[in-house]
Amino acid sequence: MKLYVVRHGETLANLEERVSGSKESPLTSKGIMQAKKLGEELKDISFDRVFSSPLLRTIDTARLITKKTVIIDERLIERDYGDNEGKLKIETNPNELWDYNLNVETGGCEKVHDILNRAKDFISDLKENYPDETLLVVTHSGVARAIYYSLHKIPKDGNLRKIELPNCGYQIYEL
Repeated sequence: MKLYVVRHGETLANLEERVSGSKESPLTSKGIMQAKKLGEELKDISFDRVFSSPLLRTIDTARLITKKTVIIDERLIERDYGDNEGKLKIETNPNELWDYNLNVETGGCEKVHDILNRAKDFISDLKENYPDETLLVVTHSGVARAIYYSLHKIPKDGNLRKIELPNCGYQIYEL
């Protein structure tokens, strides 16, 4: 299986440097252009299936990349940051929020272990059901990070912020 994991295009929350997590935030005009540009870059790849988070920013990005039917999967939704949702990033502690060893859940924040388990479950299903296919997954930076670490070792220091995808950045995995 060949897996392309894409982060959605720039959103209003990204532009304002706010934590959007599992809340909706629309694509900006730049985000729309990023997705169209990525669609052009990936146009020669024949995706067998396209998966997306249920949030509009990922669905819109997926539809701008390819005309294929988008399969919504709840496991691809961004991490619920609880009380941090909507805050400016400088008002939060991302190092604490993404520390595997601390596994923070304060203020209703989804635990790091839980998002990693969602990613592992999703990847396991893909391996079982689509072993010989080329798949496009459009999701969020947190879920892309969780997918990466579900396929690689967790660093000893527990810092999961070492992997960061820019808007419309992507990772390719051969599984």
